[in-house]
Order: sequence, then C-alpha cells, then structure tokens
Amino acid sequence: MRALPLAATLLIACSQQPGLDGPSPQGSPPTPPPPGDQGHQPGADKQVDKAPYLPSSLVEPSDRARAAQGKAEVEAAIAAGEPVYSIFGLRSRSPIVAQALELEPTDVVADIGSGTGAFELLLIEENYPFETLWAVDIDQEALAWFDWTLAKAAPTHRERVRTLHSSEQDVKLGTAQVDKALLLNTPFYLTATGAVTADPSSLACMASIVNALRPEGMLVLAERHVTELEDSVSLDDDPAVRCAAVVSAFEQLGLELRDHRMVKLDEPDRGAHCLVRMTKPADLGIVGSALPLPEPPPPDQEPPPGD
Repeated sequence: MRALPLAATLLIACSQQPGLDGPSPQGSPPTPPPPGDQGHQPGADKQVDKAPYLPSSLVEPSDRARAAQGKAEVEAAIAAGEPVYSIFGLRSRSPIVAQALELEPTDVVADIGSGTGAFELLLIEENYPFETLWAVDIDQEALAWFDWTLAKAAPTHRERVRTLHSSEQDVKLGTAQVDKALLLNTPFYLTATGAVTADPSSLACMASIVNALRPEGMLVLAERHVTELEDSVSLDDDPAVRCAAVVSAFEQLGLELRDHRMVKLDEPDRGAHCLVRMTKPADLGIVGSALPLPEPPPPDQEPPPGD
C-alpha cells in the first residue's frame, strides 16, 4: 500500500460552510437530471424559490437570528406539504451536486460542512438512495438546528441520517468508513484568493477526510472560492485552470482526478462553481502530515556567562 504525505493548507473551519445563501429571483427553471441518473426518481428535485432563504450555516449573528425565525417557516412548509429544502438557497441544495455523487442504496455518505442541513433535506425529501448519511460540521449549534428540522420534517429517517460534531483537525469519521464524501461551499483548504493554503490544522483535517474514504471511494467538491468574488466567471472557462487549486489540494494527498467542470448552482447572474470529482486509489494507505516542517529561525545568542 502507498502512504503519501499531506501538503500544507490553511484552516478556515474544517467542516463549516460560510454563509453563502441570499435572495434569489423567483421562477428559476428546474435542473433536469443527467442521462443515466441511477436510483433516483424521475421528475424529482423541484426548484422552489423562496426569498429570503434560510441560512445554510450559522456563522454570523444574523444567520442565527434568521434561523431562529425560520423554525416557523419550516413548520409552515411541512403543513403546506412543501419540501423543507426549498426554503434554503439553491447553491446549498443543488440537484446537480446530488446527482454528481451517483448515490447507491448501499452508500455511506458524508456531507462535510453540512451546516443547517439543506443538502441533507434535499437527499431525504427527494428520495435519493443511500444507506447512511452523515451530516458533519464543526458548529454544534448548526447541527442542533438540523436535528430539530429533521425531527419535524422526516422523523422516519432518523435512524439513517446522523449528525457528527467535528473538530478543526479531524472530521471524526474514522478510517475507510465512507463511500462518498462531499465538500459543498466549504473551501477551508484554500486561501481567500483561491490558492492552496498552509495551516497545520488543515493538514490534519484534509488527511482525515481522505482516510475516511473507503478504497475507490469518491470525494465530490463544489466550490466557489475565487469565483465568489468574480460573478462574471463563465461556464465556458477552462476547469483545468479555474479548478486547479481544488484539484491540487487533494491530488497531493493521493486522490486521483476523475473529472471536473464548471456549473451553475444558483442564480443566473452569479459566478460559476467548480464541480470536481476525485477517487481514492485502492492501494492508497493512510495519509498524514508527514512533510518536513519549515526550518526554525536561528536560536538567540547564548547569554554571557554569569547572567
């Protein structure tokens, strides 16, 4: 088995989504499933637009206040027979991302940076196949909010949908336990300008994600990073250039690129996301932060005798 070292990255938060959801124009068209979509019911994934959306994370005080108000909206959606995921922003619960996971009934899936659970609700309410779904986040308050929503919206799924409180250094999913993992709007391994970053906590966190994947497991990444600041980015941009840092961050841990493309996950006037799929080679061993540390600065001069 091959054992590869981690390269350096910076921690924003190992498994916490930034608050990216905002108001959207009414009436965005639904996204059809791609040809050959397996295991998912045709005609699902209704793109119901609500504005303003509920927050996908509780990073800011305004997010927490909005989420508190949103409990009444959750209950109203349930009473009206509407899918609860529809009151979250499109980019946090995109069927494009769900379809990219190619879920199967036996899959153990982990959404790393699940926030308030919009993506989990999409998978549950649209009957995507999976055996176990882990909602993983560093923010215990966001996980508690999702637990409350899950109990209200889909109590019959409590046995196969689980929340997991991660840390800055470890997603706490163990070793070789997960078939599919997702990082959606969770670019903790990139700088604000989109470069691969260099924080020791990110080294450990990224290693824990790769180690959690089973051999031949898949990691799906859907990130805006730099494109969050560049709303004019075109779907025609070359993903080999635009998504290079996303790919590089996990190639250096031993994952292999399966494919990448530019996609629109939300409003037409917003920038595109990189959608990257990477697989874990069957012979990849445990990875860790084994690269040499930078040379320490020279020590201070010895104090004179007698001091």
